[in-house]
Amino acid sequence: MKYVFLIVLLLSLTACTTMNDPVEEDLVEENFTTSIAVVDTTLKANKDITLITELTNLSKQSISILHGAPLIHVQIYDEQNNPLIDSFITATIGITHPLKPNKPYKSGSQKDGKTTIKIEKAGTYKLIGTASFSIELDDGNRKDFRISSQPVEITVSE
Repeated sequence: MKYVFLIVLLLSLTACTTMNDPVEEDLVEENFTTSIAVVDTTLKANKDITLITELTNLSKQSISILHGAPLIHVQIYDEQNNPLIDSFITATIGITHPLKPNKPYKSGSQKDGKTTIKIEKAGTYKLIGTASFSIELDDGNRKDFRISSQPVEITVSE
């Protein structure tokens, strides 16, 4: 009976340790993707434009990230490829969030993962989202990541 209890205990411990796989130190930027989607169909100058920004873990393991708010800053470029914003403000730091494989993390400023921007003048613009976050490795060090989305072109009317 002692041996049965000991075997069950050892199997339980093994199962618990394999559920929390260590973070691989070879995670690279290609293990993540950032995207922007425009919710609104009609975009007008000086009106809110609703966006959904997402970060997706493409690796095969669940990981925990450390980031500020917002996780994804959206840069707006005009038709001459000049940025409309020179600097960004991070309102909160020290946020941890688990990222499961292939499950998007919607990290907008609103509870539903959405965020809004305003553009003052009509025209064609390019939006690029950049996620900045860290992953704590098993050795106690952190690995920093900056992942940029593919550009999304929008046209804003008067």
